[in-house]
Amino acid sequence: MKIENSFIIDAPITDAWDMVTDIPVIAQCLPGAVLRSEDAGVHTGSVTFKVGPVTAEYQGSAELIEQDEINRRVVIDSKASDLRGTGDAQAVITAELTDHGSHTKVNICTELQVAGK
Repeated sequence: MKIENSFIIDAPITDAWDMVTDIPVIAQCLPGAVLRSEDAGVHTGSVTFKVGPVTAEYQGSAELIEQDEINRRVVIDSKASDLRGTGDAQAVITAELTDHGSHTKVNICTELQVAGK
């Protein structure tokens, strides 16, 4: 499934770039996300989310696989497994930044695959 979104960050593009290329900073923006460790650029942790009456907790990893500072494009690969053992998920998240003076527009495209119950 493809999910696309865009938003404006109240920061110049250099500051926004520093944020979107820092996985611990990104994790702070995701409700329910907890980072546990980092080894050679691979960050491990968990995320808990609730959709209606269903709560799910996934444990996995995230890694920056592409970082193009000239074109302000970053790609993150994330893989996780449901802690109940009922499924897994993989997401490739691409963020592209556009300079808007003292603000930055962020376009995000997420290719998400979820398997299991």
